[in-house]
Amino acid sequence: MSRSLTGGRPAREKEINEIRKSTDCTTGKMIFTKLRDKNVALLVNSGGIAAVRVLRSNASKLGGIYLGKIQNVAKNIDACFVEIAPGELCFLPLREAGTAHLTNRQPDGSLKAGDELVVMVTRDAQKTKRASVTTDYSRMKQQLVKNGVTPESASKALQILLNQAIHKVCLTCLLAPSEAIYEALEQLADPSEYSEVLTDDPEIFHKLSESSHPLLQQKNLRLYDDPAISLRLLYSLERGMDEALDTRVWLKCGGYLVIEPTEAMTVIDVNSGKNESKKMGEETYYQVNAEAAEEVARQLRLRNLSGIIIVDFINMSEKENRQKLLEYLKMLTTQDPQHPRIVDMTPLGLVEITRKKSHPTLAEQWKLSLIHI
Repeated sequence: MSRSLTGGRPAREKEINEIRKSTDCTTGKMIFTKLRDKNVALLVNSGGIAAVRVLRSNASKLGGIYLGKIQNVAKNIDACFVEIAPGELCFLPLREAGTAHLTNRQPDGSLKAGDELVVMVTRDAQKTKRASVTTDYSRMKQQLVKNGVTPESASKALQILLNQAIHKVCLTCLLAPSEAIYEALEQLADPSEYSEVLTDDPEIFHKLSESSHPLLQQKNLRLYDDPAISLRLLYSLERGMDEALDTRVWLKCGGYLVIEPTEAMTVIDVNSGKNESKKMGEETYYQVNAEAAEEVARQLRLRNLSGIIIVDFINMSEKENRQKLLEYLKMLTTQDPQHPRIVDMTPLGLVEITRKKSHPTLAEQWKLSLIHI
């Protein structure tokens, strides 16, 4: 439905608020749009932005299958380094030697410098870490399915690809990396968390509408083209991103979190803020901490924090309240796809959390300026 806004700024803001009220936000939506010259995928629900992925550039090789060449075997770290493009070395564990498809000699269960083999990129290079590759056939078949091959014909398609590799020149790309929009669909959220895929980009809409990707089969795909209010304004995406990148996060009770990433860990400090008074007692401390726990669980996923995370809650003297808060935090993180581990709480209110790193943090993604699809 096309709408137009009229009148001055107050009237326009009133109309925008009316449109927002009439917009269904009770069910989650996967949104593909552009924010500040960056193509992004966002999971949006009734609580606002729940997760964000800055779409990687065409320079990414994630999911690509290559005919590589082993340049060096490092037995001290049980790995070898495979060149998949001129000067681009990737990490491959030696334990995968048994599944390697060699094209220049008969396999004997070992890997040697000079071996030519088929590998798939499982992780892009990050900072000082090289990209990782695998020789696992099952993961290659999964990638073929993501690229449109039916599950029933994946084994045959992989065998054809392996046979073709014998006749290819070393450092050839055998299967192009999957597109960033499909990677976001697969990794950003569980399919049960959203019912609609929404975009204001005609090119992305065309790609998704032509796709046979299994995750799109049960979803409502829609091109948003309402001239009255942009997609970014309708869902307050710009403001949501500002808040997601800020070090301070305000709580409804007047308290706030300060989120400070360091080289070794991420520290989250809980402050009572405007709620602070001499009359604050144990129950008030617990209420502030409980609201802070809810926001911590949300921020872990939104910012994609990983590694060691230390949360400094407001100190509570009663052991029962500390244990109650710890159990509440564990419950709040059960829906996180990365399954954070809540280790324990010290008598001073410090909680240690560990969370698996699957992707750069939101702040790191933003700095990298990966803006192309």
